[in-house]
Amino acid sequence: MVYDLLSEEERKSLDLILGDLRLLIGKDRISVSEIGDLLQKLKSEEAKHYIENLSIGSQPEPALRDSFLARNSPLAKYLFRELSPEVKITYDEARGFIDYEIRDKNTGRTIRLELKALFEAKFETGKTRAAEGAKTSTPKPRHAL
Repeated sequence: MVYDLLSEEERKSLDLILGDLRLLIGKDRISVSEIGDLLQKLKSEEAKHYIENLSIGSQPEPALRDSFLARNSPLAKYLFRELSPEVKITYDEARGFIDYEIRDKNTGRTIRLELKALFEAKFETGKTRAAEGAKTSTPKPRHAL
């Protein structure tokens, strides 16, 4: 099992990340007034980083990717072992890049992974740009890769 291949430190970190993701997925929206309290409840640096980035206006998908899957994260190791980011789909030039390609070294099979944001930030309009909060994103249907 992949979990057994993680170091003790990576397992502890993974458990914190998964707990935080459960908390975040259980929310329909996060208002600006509750971000401070939410950051206090979150236990993993990855989840805190994600919410902080959304609150300052980062794009939702890169914030998710950079916070949870980049930098050889325990979550990426647990789910996929090894990821190749931003892979060009050569047979279909119009489609461009996919977020990740996961290759099983033993079977040679590949999985193409396209991320969708958990939350999208909503900002007030006017002289200053202030975050109102974030709400769960509604993925748009796409054709299978």
